[in-house]
Amino acid sequence: MLDMFDRDVMRNSIDEFFSIYANRPVRDNSGGIQVNHAWATWFIVSFLKPSLIVESGVWKGLSTWILRQASPDATILSFDIDFRNLVFKDPNAIYHQGDLCEFDFSKWNLDNSLAFVDDHQNALKRIKDLKYIGINRIIFEDNFPI
Repeated sequence: MLDMFDRDVMRNSIDEFFSIYANRPVRDNSGGIQVNHAWATWFIVSFLKPSLIVESGVWKGLSTWILRQASPDATILSFDIDFRNLVFKDPNAIYHQGDLCEFDFSKWNLDNSLAFVDDHQNALKRIKDLKYIGINRIIFEDNFPI
């Protein structure tokens, strides 16, 4: 089994990522995920291969697109309180306007799930919320200034 954090594995993924990223549907993602975090997210998700991805904070949709490129067969549940800025809408993602804590996850298999959080909420509270829901793997993208 490959070690996800092996320098050669990481380095060898960069060209593949940039060939994918060149085709991104959102060119200006100010206020959202940028290239460094996009690569890290793509790399981690590609490596882990989750079957269910819970995305909290969609903004223009670039992160949804990155998640789809990294895990083409995953079910993506995308949550945001406002979809007015959406530029890219994944035809296979399931969109929910509102907070993920208001959603009933009881019918979803969370065994191989991962959360991608870019919703500008309290990170500690989000960890507790997601643990309560049953999601134990989380990527935080939020680097928004306080």
